[in-house]
Amino acid sequence: MRLFFLLVAASLLCAAENHDLYPTAHALIHEAEAASVHIATFDDRSVPAEWAGHLYARGGYLEEAERAYARTPSFPFALLKAYVLYGRIPSADELLARVSDSYKKAQAELSVADVLWRMGQTKKASEYAKRAKQTASIIANTTERIVLSKTAAEDLEYMAMPAPSALSPVPTPLAARSPERSRVPGFPITADGFADLTPTQREERARSNSAMMEALYGAIKSGDREGVEQIRLKASGPFEKTLAIASIEHLLIQAHRPEEAEQVASTIPESDQECVLAKAEALASVGAEWLRAGDSQRANALFATATKLAQLSNRLPIGAVVVLASIGEAESQGGLAATAQEALRSAEEVARRLPSEPVDSVRLQRAAATRHYRAEAYEHIFTTALRAHDLATARRMADMWGMEARSGPERVAQAWLMGGDPDEAIAFVHRQSSVALRAKLELWLAQRMLDQAGAPNI
Repeated sequence: MRLFFLLVAASLLCAAENHDLYPTAHALIHEAEAASVHIATFDDRSVPAEWAGHLYARGGYLEEAERAYARTPSFPFALLKAYVLYGRIPSADELLARVSDSYKKAQAELSVADVLWRMGQTKKASEYAKRAKQTASIIANTTERIVLSKTAAEDLEYMAMPAPSALSPVPTPLAARSPERSRVPGFPITADGFADLTPTQREERARSNSAMMEALYGAIKSGDREGVEQIRLKASGPFEKTLAIASIEHLLIQAHRPEEAEQVASTIPESDQECVLAKAEALASVGAEWLRAGDSQRANALFATATKLAQLSNRLPIGAVVVLASIGEAESQGGLAATAQEALRSAEEVARRLPSEPVDSVRLQRAAATRHYRAEAYEHIFTTALRAHDLATARRMADMWGMEARSGPERVAQAWLMGGDPDEAIAFVHRQSSVALRAKLELWLAQRMLDQAGAPNI
């Protein structure tokens, strides 16, 4: 019977030791390690073997970390700290004993001391800090000896106090944050407009609009209807007049008076393409209010009109993309999935008319107007599709964005992950044709997943 219990205990212990806390990240690291076995460095000069070794060590996969670090000449500081963190002090001591360089050994001993201190093992930490101080005293290089001796002495003082951050092999996952949408309807139009202005022009417009808005809201608050109308009539230009009308519409939407809001929005002038886009946004905002009021027929009519207006803005394609995407998102939120997909498809068609960013382009001077490229539009449609739960569009845009943008694949993978869909992030990474890029993205994604899962940061 006793033998039976011993066998059961041994089995449970083995299971505990082999328990994989981060299986998805673990698999990604393994894939990347295998794919990069003949790659000395990535394009950013990071070393695949070191990166994989560090990630293995964080997750407690110590034997695999040993294997990865065996392929690189650099000292495995992460593995040393992981030995301490995961309770393998003899392995840490054995690794320290193999270090012949006094400077590196003192650094390593201080690393062990730091981990122990953060784990709450103050007495043990002080012992290693004292060892580091002793090792530092025999460093041949005078400057290095002075610097490291001072560091060891300071660490010994700090270790008399509680560590500022605790360290434990038990993961502490980051709290999930679910974005909460405001119940207050947003402003009906993009207040900055879509014209490609220089920073100076944009600042001047903002100052002018701010003064008008303050006067307008003051008149509205006091119930001065005549004053409101006078401010609208005195607006200095088409877009300023549009902004005044949209402000009145905004208050009517907030008061849940869609009939009047629609009438006001329809008076927005179509003087130029920027005003046309604003009118499309304004009508779509009223459409969203009609949906909230339960009148899908009125909403659909307004969304259709808004879409046609946005499609007319050939000279401001990035603006058309933003407006069409916002229409699709509003339709999606109201349960109009089919028309939402059509709006996003229209945005995609407009996005194709934007130029690709030149490979050798440099950032324009501060005084120049902003230029827009296809990658920016694809990114916007992708993030909108994610919020609208349109997975097919999001996947398509992810691939197109990844091909267009500088650092596109990394940003796309991050966007999928931050959007709460790690499986799509992994699928996107696996679709990369370049072995080096795929391996690099797998390590990058594994690192982010370890961060989210609360793996110890050593």
